[in-house]
Amino acid sequence: MNMSWGHEAKKLTQREKAEIILEALSYYVEIDWNFREFYLKGIERGLEKLEEVK
Repeated sequence: MNMSWGHEAKKLTQREKAEIILEALSYYVEIDWNFREFYLKGIERGLEKLEEVK
């Protein structure tokens, strides 16, 4: 990230964070992509809980 150009870092949405986590997880475990939305909703819920702890 180069802040010298005056750009602000893009804040990722919970969905974008969840998609990144799911993609990373797929390198280690077999993902049934038919359940993608359920996985993403579960990850998003976990991210929300982490925000509550802050």
